[in-house]
Amino acid sequence: MAIIVEEEKQGPGILIILGTVLIIAILLFATWTLFFSPAPKVEVLQPKELERTSEVSKIELNVSSVTESPTFQSLKKYVENPIIGTTGRVNPFEPF
Repeated sequence: MAIIVEEEKQGPGILIILGTVLIIAILLFATWTLFFSPAPKVEVLQPKELERTSEVSKIELNVSSVTESPTFQSLKKYVENPIIGTTGRVNPFEPF
């Protein structure tokens, strides 16, 4: 007669339960952070130096006063104006 000795199966260990709870907590926190937390305001993150840009953008510039000034006229032109040329071939599928 054969005697069969088996160990009783135990439930999941405490580490598996703690690991599962930790993963669920991380997923819940990530979901709340991404979808439900209030978004930071842009004004709060804006540095003080950028507050002056709204003042600068209100300045009206008279172009003729700049281009007709003697200082602007005394500048030398080192680069010529770009020439609009043709780009590519008429038929791009034509063999070389």
